[in-house]
Amino acid sequence: MADKPSYEELAQRVKELEEEADQRKRVEEALRKSEEERTIILETISEHVVYVDTNMKILWTNRAAADSVGLTTDA
Repeated sequence: MADKPSYEELAQRVKELEEEADQRKRVEEALRKSEEERTIILETISEHVVYVDTNMKILWTNRAAADSVGLTTDA
């Protein structure tokens, strides 16, 4: 049977988990910002962008593509 961890070991593990959580928050914030920037770029360019799945079902289109065929980009 394994020995119980000491208070110091538990405190160190808590510190490691807090650092991991902080890093995850930073990465998630950077990803959110990147997604926002990508969306702004794709919505404002004049080129037509259409995102489809493997069955050719349209999942997303930018405003330029939708406007060219008289569709709306609203959900």
